[in-house]
Amino acid sequence: TEGRKTALRFNGHGNNILFGASTFFNTPNFADTYSPLILQLHEGPGKHSHLRIRSAAQPAVSDVPPEIIRAEPKMPSLERMHQIGAKDPRAQAKFFILMTELHYRFIIGLDRLHIGRLTLAQPRVPVHDEVAASLQPCVAPGTIDVQAPFEAQGRGFEHGHGKGHGIVGSTMKWLRKSVVAGLETAAQKLRQTMLSLAETVQYESARESATQMEVHDLPPEPFTTEQQRQTRMDGGEDEDGSLREYVPISPAVVQPHIEREHDRATAENRLPLTGSAAYRDLALTGAFQSTFPWYRQRFAFASLGGATQPTAGNLPYRSDAQLFKIDEDGKVLAVLKPDGT
Repeated sequence: TEGRKTALRFNGHGNNILFGASTFFNTPNFADTYSPLILQLHEGPGKHSHLRIRSAAQPAVSDVPPEIIRAEPKMPSLERMHQIGAKDPRAQAKFFILMTELHYRFIIGLDRLHIGRLTLAQPRVPVHDEVAASLQPCVAPGTIDVQAPFEAQGRGFEHGHGKGHGIVGSTMKWLRKSVVAGLETAAQKLRQTMLSLAETVQYESARESATQMEVHDLPPEPFTTEQQRQTRMDGGEDEDGSLREYVPISPAVVQPHIEREHDRATAENRLPLTGSAAYRDLALTGAFQSTFPWYRQRFAFASLGGATQPTAGNLPYRSDAQLFKIDEDGKVLAVLKPDGT
């Protein structure tokens, strides 16, 4: 409503006066039409949670995990997922609230969060400051306040535009100190520092974090001819005689379920499903946004051997009873490795 929008503007202006200029802005968009959680919320717990493998060679097996915690849950086509989202707004809302809570609690690092009267996060003990952030590591440490008005665009799924204030960055303390010492000089120094940072950033490599953690067993990074030209990372020589860094051109990443369809089509001597046909008929099973990789599974503790983990394999499923050592009161005493130690 117009009244709601007016209230948001007043709140946003008040935050600027109280906390200073905003320090970050984020718009999380959740891949709802690819998510197995939407399918689980729509169909209920019966269809997926009681799914068991039964065959002549392998009768009923009690240790088979529910479909929702498999590495590759069975998924319908993208068209079917759009239909589910269109006719089940409750599933969409539950999924959106869960993803919003996880994003702001663990990525932005808030321990106080609410949507209207619905409390999504609150500290376990009372706090006496006006900082919304917890002490856990996150991408926006020291967040004082964040406001994220929701909107829905043409495709129908809502998302929030988060405007945040933090104690890291240009704070009111910095502003007051700069006014006393000379605001123009402080602003010029800040501007020059930011320009120096921007000048050194040529290309945001997806492999950089792995390199910093000394992980080297990685596939080639997708890098197009246009990216190489724009970043000038072509190994050429600069005017001062130094050689520029060289990033080889690599093909774009193909979604696993599309790659498998191409392999099946080749084996069956037919054309693969593409375009609208793939949208209607090709199952999303195995798509990046529809998987739960082994390293994210709790039962994979101490079972992983390398950085690159497939989503399908022979990793044995372990129940919580096999994973945790618990005393009579239900307190976890230890986490057990696959060999029982």
